[in-house]
Amino acid sequence: MERDVRYCATDDGGSIAYRTLGEGQPLVVTSRVLWSHLQLPPFREYHQARSPEGLGRGLKIVLYDARGTGLSGRDSLDFSLDAQVHDLEVVVERLKLTRFAVFGALHGGAAAIAYVVRHPERVSHLVLLGAYARGRDVRHAFRHFDSWAERAHEQWEQYTLTIANSNTGFADHEWARKLASRFRESMTPESVRAFLEAQQAIDVTMLLPLVAVPTLVMQGALPENMPQLEWSRELASKIPDAHFVTVANQNWMSQGWTVEETRVVEDFLGVSEPSVLPSGLTQREIEVLRLIVLGKSGRDIAAGLVLSQRTVERHVANIYRKTATHGRAQLVGFALRRNLV
Repeated sequence: MERDVRYCATDDGGSIAYRTLGEGQPLVVTSRVLWSHLQLPPFREYHQARSPEGLGRGLKIVLYDARGTGLSGRDSLDFSLDAQVHDLEVVVERLKLTRFAVFGALHGGAAAIAYVVRHPERVSHLVLLGAYARGRDVRHAFRHFDSWAERAHEQWEQYTLTIANSNTGFADHEWARKLASRFRESMTPESVRAFLEAQQAIDVTMLLPLVAVPTLVMQGALPENMPQLEWSRELASKIPDAHFVTVANQNWMSQGWTVEETRVVEDFLGVSEPSVLPSGLTQREIEVLRLIVLGKSGRDIAAGLVLSQRTVERHVANIYRKTATHGRAQLVGFALRRNLV
């Protein structure tokens, strides 16, 4: 898994931390804001070499922390919908993405919807998982968390441990302790309160009929009396031609990504296996090879393909290994013999 974290600046002088995993068509995952941290699941299984439980083949996953959370700048406590969309816009512009899919899970769903409505020409697909239209619905359904939040400042460690145990279904106390520690790294008592206040005002109901891209709404298979099902069904009913799918229920915080969810999303996005060319080279390795033959440096290649230098170094090592060549001259000969340049 590529672990390079980079930063981009917001218009108000803040910084947004982001990272990319894998290669292929871009899939931008909106920050879920609450407890956002680049080292947290549910996307810990996303990587280039697809694992049994990972969405990564043929995709370039873009992840970022919202302002005031995780590895991003902590100066701002603005968690309004406009601020969340702006964070997404900043990351997209930094990566120079022109056409991509957007994935909004949980609290990141509203920002995903708003972005798609504002920039329909840039988005190929929209995927929503456990999302909702109105923040006040969530606050009402889980109002017992508010009383916990009121004591967060005085009992911060206990508060985060309680939230972590709740997220893991009180089934894995050791993992909950580790998760709670990451929660404390991702936010502060002040930022949690600021998010909960901002969440109350978030409402994208009027935007749903304006979504003009293919949309997949996913929800865990929950009992009919659970409010999350109603929220997801509302999204699917009001977004034109949206597909609604229930998937095997699981706990993201402890289990990551499931095979079923992977299959559903890959089928919706039309993801295919990366093409394999002579000597087992991938399409990306062919691109790097051609730039090497043209005399480009590792830094130039990284900038041209919007990759980290570490990723380029890995590609170069793979190219030499797969082609059984040593040095640029032999590699040029290999490329010429196979009409790759």
